[in-house]
Amino acid sequence: MKIFLVLLLFSVSVLSCNKEKEEEENATVRNLAGQDGCGMLIELDNGRLLEPVILPANIILEPDRRVSITYRILKRASNCMAGETVEIIRLRYL
Repeated sequence: MKIFLVLLLFSVSVLSCNKEKEEEENATVRNLAGQDGCGMLIELDNGRLLEPVILPANIILEPDRRVSITYRILKRASNCMAGETVEIIRLRYL
């Protein structure tokens, strides 16, 4: 019975691991500091907004600048509630 329980727990943990995929897109940095809980957001070319909550070291977001970003969507609550929360893996100004 113990072996069955261990195998069940192991298989559930392996199957429930959600491998977040990284996405790369061009975007524009937007300053939405006037809205409650908002700051710098990233607007993708398709109009979708991303709220970066994790940035690489030494990266400062500059408003209205075009960027190429690689990001991973996080399953976190948003302070701003204007976009999805993301971790920025790489950011390059265009």
